[in-house]
Amino acid sequence: TQATTFQSKADFLAAMTPVAKKVADELGVSHRIILAQAALESGWGAKAKNNAFFGIKSHGKAGGQTFTTHEEVDGKQVKITDSFRQYDTPEDSIRGYGDFLKSNSRYRHFLAAGNEDAQLMALQESGYATDSKYAQKLKSIIKGLPDEADT
Repeated sequence: TQATTFQSKADFLAAMTPVAKKVADELGVSHRIILAQAALESGWGAKAKNNAFFGIKSHGKAGGQTFTTHEEVDGKQVKITDSFRQYDTPEDSIRGYGDFLKSNSRYRHFLAAGNEDAQLMALQESGYATDSKYAQKLKSIIKGLPDEADT
């Protein structure tokens, strides 16, 4: 798998927004949340190992990649090593993210939530990330998205 990295936020958004919008339409969620998650999890695409833009664990599935990251445990940052899914392209990563959410019932409230704020709250409550400030960080990223990411 050849990792794709982006040199700037603008490059990241230009490449990721069209697919994020398509997957968001299929899921019934805000594409801005998808973009914000990919930005947060990958440093705006600068550090997406093997196109793992969403930090989805392998959960025992073959073909994962093992690397070290940090998770919040009992309010503290803890270094962990785990296996994460990898993808051929950034677009495959976004599609894989959509498939992951659709196939896991723990995300049904996120997928059924009405507006963006409700979706952020439902995503936080789903346990997608261990970070207790995950939704707050996503909201901050969303506020900084350029207007063209809103359409």
